Amino acid sequence: MGNVNVSGCRDQFFKLRLRPVEERGAAALRSLSPDLVGFQEILPAALCERAPSTNPKNLCSGPLDPPSGQRRATAAPVC
Repeated sequence: MGNVNVSGCRDQFFKLRLRPVEERGAAALRSLSPDLVGFQEILPAALCERAPSTNPKNLCSGPLDPPSGQRRATAAPVC
């Protein structure tokens, strides 16, 4: 889950790059118990390496676990 980095816009600009927003979207997706999920505009790990964020709510403020946005969205949360 994420947004395309539109030409001319700065890195980390989009709301879906925020951890709380990704977590809400992932929880909503998991609540549907889908058999098949299609993704578009997934945050590439290389963006976080190229443009890290100092905002602790931003996905690129630290290591992503798991690094795959698809896995974070579909995997059961670890307690």
